[in-house]
Amino acid sequence: MSGPPVSVFCTPAAAAVCAMYPNADYKAQKKCAKLQAKASKREASAIAKEAKHQAKELKNEVKHQTKQLRDEIKHQAKAFDKETRHQSKEALKTLKRSLENNSYYNSHAASSSVGPQVHCSGSRYDRRACRSQRKQERRQERHARRHARHHSSPLHCVIRSVIKTSLRLLAGEPQRVDRADQNQPITIVRPEPLAVGPAPVTQATPFRVPAPICSTAATSQPLKPLGPPEPLLVYAMSNMTLRGQAPE
Repeated sequence: MSGPPVSVFCTPAAAAVCAMYPNADYKAQKKCAKLQAKASKREASAIAKEAKHQAKELKNEVKHQTKQLRDEIKHQAKAFDKETRHQSKEALKTLKRSLENNSYYNSHAASSSVGPQVHCSGSRYDRRACRSQRKQERRQERHARRHARHHSSPLHCVIRSVIKTSLRLLAGEPQRVDRADQNQPITIVRPEPLAVGPAPVTQATPFRVPAPICSTAATSQPLKPLGPPEPLLVYAMSNMTLRGQAPE
């Protein structure tokens, strides 16, 4: 009875032994197959480990390259952002400087100055002098507006002129034109003819100064009026219209 056929997976030494002894024991062939399986398993494990190691190395290499690429992109983006902000800031400074120069030249082209004119273009000190000159002019304009608002308003001028005119009339001085009255003309409205009846109250009684109590000679003399009665002026002062009262 012949033994089992020789396996093709046996090692060369085992194959030679099997060829020499075809009727060998079955245990020997089983041991040969077991050794072949272990060798195949060991070889497959080595191949798997090598493949796993290569995959791990490839993964690490891809990760490292991805990180380098990300860092490079981030660095380039940061540099581009910095350069863009710098260019924007420089363009904004140039535009602001040109607008200041245009506004300065347009506002001072027609006006003639006593001292030498300061041009904004040039060195840093010239621009600083130009800015200080404009700042001083704005401060003077604000001071002039504040002074005019608090001390030279139309209403104050009219009230002062009315008070001065009344005091001059009461003192008997001749009427004269004041500078405030030139800017604020008073419109006199003539009264309409009145109907027949009792006399209207349009004539103001002249102001009489009472005599002092300690003076006995002044009580015996009649009181003397200080100014002639002027009904038309009194009527105009009572019905005059205040013009130029612009809201502040």
